[in-house]
Amino acid sequence: MRGSDLLAEMLVREGVETIFTLMSEEITSFTATLRTRWDDEVDVVQTRHEQSAVAMADGYARTGGEIGVAAVGRGPAVAQTGTALVTAQKSGSDVLVVVPERPRAATVDHLNKEFRQQSYLETLVDTVLSVRSEDAFVPKLADAFFRLHNGDGPVVVQIPWDLLDSEVGGTDDWQRKLDEARQRTASDARLHPERAGIREAVDL
Repeated sequence: MRGSDLLAEMLVREGVETIFTLMSEEITSFTATLRTRWDDEVDVVQTRHEQSAVAMADGYARTGGEIGVAAVGRGPAVAQTGTALVTAQKSGSDVLVVVPERPRAATVDHLNKEFRQQSYLETLVDTVLSVRSEDAFVPKLADAFFRLHNGDGPVVVQIPWDLLDSEVGGTDDWQRKLDEARQRTASDARLHPERAGIREAVDL
């Protein structure tokens, strides 16, 4: 399964019903998959500016109590989202922003005038995850949703442009890893103190 197809199916399985985006050549395959295969499940909202896409995802997450998703282009495109990303960060919004990176074979990105995308994003939000290989595609996305389900948003996931068109595995592997992440969350959560600990504290 191609990266763009897996990304789309992952969002659908997570119950995402709305995605905010501004068309960019790097994410064309992703949005095309949503429109052709998942048109009945997902509403793709085309905005007029990258900032609007992230801001709308933020508002969607806050008002609906669900994960807000935005997909924008790389370099100068994602650079337009600064104010919206900072706003989401300060509010701790459960927002997922998907942004492409230059192809892995490219050592420099002349199209983006060597814009330091990751450094820029890391000044705006606490969590920036980068997918560097086919094997990392599923684990990184599972990590992103693990964080979002625990209220650790926003999360930006960078995916190399060529990886969206590469074979990255199937959805079964994705679902297994996501289920494991949720089980960790449930087992790590402690709603009440341990009785033994209370007794020890009283004895002191």
